[in-house]
Amino acid sequence: MTAGPAAPDTGLEPAALVSGAAPAWARWARLAGRARVEEVRAAWRSRDAQARDARGVHSEIDEILRDTVFTARTGPDAAAIEAAGCAAAAEPRFRRLITECELGPREAEWLALLAICQADPRWGRVLGYLEDDLRPLAPTLSAATAVWGWTPGTASTLGPGSALARWCLAGPSDGAGATWSADAPWSADPDIVAYLCG
Repeated sequence: MTAGPAAPDTGLEPAALVSGAAPAWARWARLAGRARVEEVRAAWRSRDAQARDARGVHSEIDEILRDTVFTARTGPDAAAIEAAGCAAAAEPRFRRLITECELGPREAEWLALLAICQADPRWGRVLGYLEDDLRPLAPTLSAATAVWGWTPGTASTLGPGSALARWCLAGPSDGAGATWSADAPWSADPDIVAYLCG
């Protein structure tokens, strides 16, 4: 897979997406990404305690997710992800898209992940890391399932009939030959990403 389409001109540097002034939807996606990265790391550590030579890769991923504290999907950390989601849904631009396009919760999560992947192309490295691949990977429904912790089958609701597709907010990246499989790369409309970035 490739890293996906070029980042839209959002007027934001990738560093702005991790600063205190970052849009709430970006923080929400980063928290969910951080949770999944930590879950993957814990699994790696338990599988092979001697494989600690990959610190360089871990450091690179930590840099992309900096300013986002360690988060697990349970207890207070799960509440932090939920609070970030509420803050994202309250942000005027994101809220407008959710309301006017009637996006469901999974569609809002997917849009936030697609937007951060396009606004900060380094996120392809995070997605690759989660798949134990050193290459940057494009966002797919499989990756979204991992990042957001969706239950099996959730991604199947995000096909051609989803609000994201109906409103042309996002869809498979391969144009006219668009496939709707879980492993097909997706992208959000560049104008939508620019709008969300303000």
